[in-house]
Amino acid sequence: MTEYDLKLYIHRERIFPIKTDHRNLAYEIVKLKFIHPEYFRPTKKFYKATGMTQRQWWSAYRGETKLTDEQYKRISTHLGVTLEEAIEARQLELISVED
Repeated sequence: MTEYDLKLYIHRERIFPIKTDHRNLAYEIVKLKFIHPEYFRPTKKFYKATGMTQRQWWSAYRGETKLTDEQYKRISTHLGVTLEEAIEARQLELISVED
């Protein structure tokens, strides 16, 4: 297996490091809808409904860029996430429970 083969495998299987410098809302909303985010396969209808290009979507999904409020709203609407679930997913945990 060459380095190129490994990069292709990582891309095909969507194994991306999730960056922690800001909340990755794209990943969180997909994880909310699909228990395993790797099951999500965006289509042309998805890109058209959200008003995003493939490059914008994957950049947001990998955590390289932040979603705008309008993009977040369109994605959650398209995926069928209720307004309450979408708002709850965006909330920061103000109080962390310690064992």
